[in-house]
Amino acid sequence: MCTALRYLRPGLPQIPEHLARDSSVRHTGRMNSPSWLLLLWAGCAATCSAAVAGTVLGGAARGTWSLAPRVVSRARNVAWTLGGGLLLYPLIYGVLFELLHTDRTSVGLIIGSVHAGIVVALNSPNRNHARAISLAGMHIVYGVMIAFLYVVP
Repeated sequence: MCTALRYLRPGLPQIPEHLARDSSVRHTGRMNSPSWLLLLWAGCAATCSAAVAGTVLGGAARGTWSLAPRVVSRARNVAWTLGGGLLLYPLIYGVLFELLHTDRTSVGLIIGSVHAGIVVALNSPNRNHARAISLAGMHIVYGVMIAFLYVVP
């Protein structure tokens, strides 16, 4: 008999025997590594969603689509958006989701809000409050969208 079945009380629903023997159902307590293809897909969709949100929130200002904290040049904005939005941020969010063992959108909202707060704090010396609000909205949308698309097994 499986160890997990021994600890269940008789009144609780029992785990079917064929699932208890299956090694894929066993939880070892260690973190699964995020899938690179899933991270790339979720990062791409979240970056596009954040770019649309930034354009809506920021209006026609220069660089509102970019995830860069400061608008310096078009090349730097593209590099920051592609490097951060497609590679770095999905990896950080994926590791956090795997450590928390959840991918709910409410968790993405919380992580995105913390991320937005960090970005606004880093952007505050710039004194561009409209850009800071646009960036905060973009990062919150990014966190919710990546949580919506990411799958924790």
